[in-house]
Amino acid sequence: MRIQINGEIKIEGISKIIESILIDTLNKMGQRTGSIKLSQVIFETAFMVEGYSEPVRMTVEHNGNIEPFIVVVSANEDGTIERAQDNEDQPFYDEVYHKLAKGEEIELPTEPISSEYADDEITEIDAVSGGDIKGVRYAIKSEESKQLLRYFNNNILIAEMTLTEKEFVPCDCETPCEECHCI
Repeated sequence: MRIQINGEIKIEGISKIIESILIDTLNKMGQRTGSIKLSQVIFETAFMVEGYSEPVRMTVEHNGNIEPFIVVVSANEDGTIERAQDNEDQPFYDEVYHKLAKGEEIELPTEPISSEYADDEITEIDAVSGGDIKGVRYAIKSEESKQLLRYFNNNILIAEMTLTEKEFVPCDCETPCEECHCI
């Protein structure tokens, strides 16, 4: 489910609006609303900043590359933050991604490598393509706390790396995502 709130609103009003929409939606679905639990919450906003006539989205810069400012939080049922990570100091996107986004030439290997994982041991989460290059992120079925990144050049596997939970990049899931174990 995605909720979009247009217009300007004070921060105090956000939780009231979201709660009202969720309760109304659950009622329409015939679901109990006494103890609502949310999963895979993604909140995106722009700020009204003094001196600007339009809302401003927060960004960060890493080596000349602009990324949206992202904070990924793991919290318990009560809303207590157990872990938080942002991309202020370290980018969530790698250099290959930034070069592809800018349309820059990249010298990449052309010889295939062997994978640590068989295709039936992983499930695709998402992919980014740019010309002959494709980056694919996978959930590792036997290791929920890890993900696999593979890079392909003309459909030839040229690079692979395993990510631990602390290195996970948030995905664009709009529903609870059992496949990628995103947080």
